[in-house]
Amino acid sequence: MDMVEFLKGLFSFSIIIPASIMCYLPMKNQLKFSVKKIALLLAGAFVIIATVSSLITVLFNIRTINTVPMPDMIICFLLLRYTVKTDFAKTLFVFLSIICLFSTFSLFTYEIESFYKPEMDYGISFSFDLLFMGISLFFMAILAYPMLKYYSWMIDNIKYKKLWYSFMVLPIIVTLLNIYSIPITYFNLRVGMIGIKALMINSIIFLLYILVFALFYIFSKTTIEKTKLEEQNFMLEIQTSYNESLQTYINQTAKARHDLKHSVHLAQCLLDEGDLDSLRKYLCKYYQALNITAPVRLCSSNAINAVLNYYRQSAIDNEIDITWKINMPPKSEIPEVDFCGILGNLSENAISACKTISEGRKYFDLSIDYKGDYIYIAATNNFCGDLKKSDRGYESTKHKGGGIGLRSMRNMAEVYGGYFEAVDVDNKFCVNMTLKYVDVNA
Repeated sequence: MDMVEFLKGLFSFSIIIPASIMCYLPMKNQLKFSVKKIALLLAGAFVIIATVSSLITVLFNIRTINTVPMPDMIICFLLLRYTVKTDFAKTLFVFLSIICLFSTFSLFTYEIESFYKPEMDYGISFSFDLLFMGISLFFMAILAYPMLKYYSWMIDNIKYKKLWYSFMVLPIIVTLLNIYSIPITYFNLRVGMIGIKALMINSIIFLLYILVFALFYIFSKTTIEKTKLEEQNFMLEIQTSYNESLQTYINQTAKARHDLKHSVHLAQCLLDEGDLDSLRKYLCKYYQALNITAPVRLCSSNAINAVLNYYRQSAIDNEIDITWKINMPPKSEIPEVDFCGILGNLSENAISACKTISEGRKYFDLSIDYKGDYIYIAATNNFCGDLKKSDRGYESTKHKGGGIGLRSMRNMAEVYGGYFEAVDVDNKFCVNMTLKYVDVNA
């Protein structure tokens, strides 16, 4: 075995190092282990991967060097998946986006090397690998800050898997385009201005690729911040309503205590006079006056408790019977805002459906419990009328198109690794939902 070729192979496969670093930059807040532990793990993996790959390339005299990294990339992806907390969609997207960048850097290397080198080397080329490494490190230095700040924000805040899968088309297309654009010979690039034009086109595609990421970030940040602001306003309204209900209850209770002495005296007078009918009527009116709905403590979370009391009062005001069993876990990694949004949509739909009943009993049953890593939510309410259902799910009864509340709950179940089901049977609407509240990114 040629030791020089083996060492050249080691250097060639050392491109894995900057590629791995760039994969972890947007994952800075999603690491399962410490940076030191991950670095040691990757160092050991690199020694094994680079050594084996270089040996295979030299021993079997593989001329098409691009065929060897394919199994290496699979191993690197599995290592990335093992060391980060993000779901499969985000992990795969980050990995593909970095592969796309390095395919662009590789194409830059071919185009630049063609200006001063008569012909490309097939197999391991130290001059190519040295230039490739230099270009990769140069762009890594430029992109490090945006990836640490903006790309990592996208990873931390954009939770919808379908969005990541949809956006995955971009790096795949650009990577395939770069592979297709790899020159067969440098002679072709030196014909006329083809080499310069190729470099310019590749640069434009690279800038457009970065621009699309920037636009995606701006759109996502604007949308998410707007949604969070709306949720915060909703929570403030709920909390205000809860505080007003509590204050009303306090005032009514104070008034009842103040009037108690006079009421007892009047009742005693009516009893002494033997006027039982008047006494009965008076006690009945007095009981109705004391029928004050007090806010109750349904769970330890003030925010969730306020939402539940808000809709509890709404149900009572609309003469809807409620049977609620609330058992929340002591700690949850699901943000209160998201959970309150789920309960708000669920309760709003249930109470609106009960309002369609003009005669007979109206009811809204809700059960929240937890077991293992999951929270289980089950809700049942009755309604009057017919519900329309399409391929997208239930149609809204308030506007054209699908129900926003149900779609939102379905999305939340997907985000938190759970399950969502909504069915109706004999004018009874049932929602079953699970949410993973422990290590929600796993």
